[in-house]
Amino acid sequence: MSAEKSFPISTLKSHLHAEAEFFDAVDPLSFMREEYFLPEGIYLDGNSLGAMSRQEEFRLDEYKEARRKLGVRAWTEGSNPWFWLNNTLRQKMAPLIGAKPGEISIMPTVSNAITQAVSVLYDPDGERKGVLVDSNVFPTDGRAIAAYMRDHKLNPNDHIHTVPAQGEITEEKDIVATMEQLKDQVSLVVWPTVDYKTGQLYDTALITREAHDRGIKVLFDASHSFAMVPHHANDEDADGYVWTDYKWANGSPGTVGGMYLNSRYQIEEGVLSGWWAAEEDDQFDMDWLSPLANDARRFESGTLSVPALVSLLGALETLETTTVAMRREKSLKQTGHLIKLVDTLLPERGFYIATPRDPRRRGGHIALAHENPAVAAPINEALKRYGVPPDFRPPRFIRLAPACYNTFQELVDTILIARDVYDSGEYLQFPGTRRIVA
Repeated sequence: MSAEKSFPISTLKSHLHAEAEFFDAVDPLSFMREEYFLPEGIYLDGNSLGAMSRQEEFRLDEYKEARRKLGVRAWTEGSNPWFWLNNTLRQKMAPLIGAKPGEISIMPTVSNAITQAVSVLYDPDGERKGVLVDSNVFPTDGRAIAAYMRDHKLNPNDHIHTVPAQGEITEEKDIVATMEQLKDQVSLVVWPTVDYKTGQLYDTALITREAHDRGIKVLFDASHSFAMVPHHANDEDADGYVWTDYKWANGSPGTVGGMYLNSRYQIEEGVLSGWWAAEEDDQFDMDWLSPLANDARRFESGTLSVPALVSLLGALETLETTTVAMRREKSLKQTGHLIKLVDTLLPERGFYIATPRDPRRRGGHIALAHENPAVAAPINEALKRYGVPPDFRPPRFIRLAPACYNTFQELVDTILIARDVYDSGEYLQFPGTRRIVA
């Protein structure tokens, strides 16, 4: 019998609020809430665009002051000279991916990072021209791979392979089985660390090991796990990682991306290049024939947006007041609590959790789904009306992504709102299709 049938809803609400009050009182990361500017309402969209921190605002103000007072001199003068920002960010990103700073490249976007990484890891002229991706491949990844193939006179329809979908969750054993089946055709796997729809966390060590046993390289897209889930690139002998920095890392929208390539690839040249690929001491020799840098800087290209860099610097400095292990621990408690709340407050209504319940297989968000795909999009819009901006991903997923600055009370309120707009039929006021930005 569900808790809903065992107790009056008023009693159940009181119990859930009291429980959340206790969890918030003992939360070791509760102080993080004061470090961020949070939009009005309940902000559970940290896996899409993280909240702005006060330290980020400080760094942006510092940039504006330097831009106004120093102009071009701010590249090497002032309290935070711009010329060395890339180096600083490499130092801060490296432990979050499990690598050394000299293995990190700062890239304009994750699209650039994927293109660059593919150009190093994938040989379009080799005997095995296939690339294996997941059936839910993020559009950026799929388009970048396809564009690179077309540029080398290959038809992506012939050479991009997917793991056959077996429902909403892709099991690692099916990935391995597909690699075995296609081992004579595929030379590269491009795979997410976390499925951007369902929130499933993949076993990167297993995938890497099984791929290498078949002579296949692996590029992981960590956009939906970077700064939230601990990564161990070097310990797992990974080939490459790419990621965005405006989700769990809380950088500004569209900020720079990152790329890790194993040090064994630092003799390679990428398809993208520019004057920032030279050794730092050689850059202003202005010689386009000068040697490339001896570390991951060799894969960088042109001058990056300084406001984007300083924004990210402030965001990462804020996160450094905690550890990724601490944030992961709180995240698992909160996503686990959301699952419990859905089970408790939304039974027999067609809702279900599409995210794995095993915490070892769960990323930073949960996917609240509905048996009827036409229900999910209007529920998502109704939540926004009440100040809860999750996001909808077709065909039926409402992504709820609590971050280090969220409270357990907010989780209770969110699911209560979802219950109310469903039971009252208020969600029927909204169209059954997504908005242009969902």
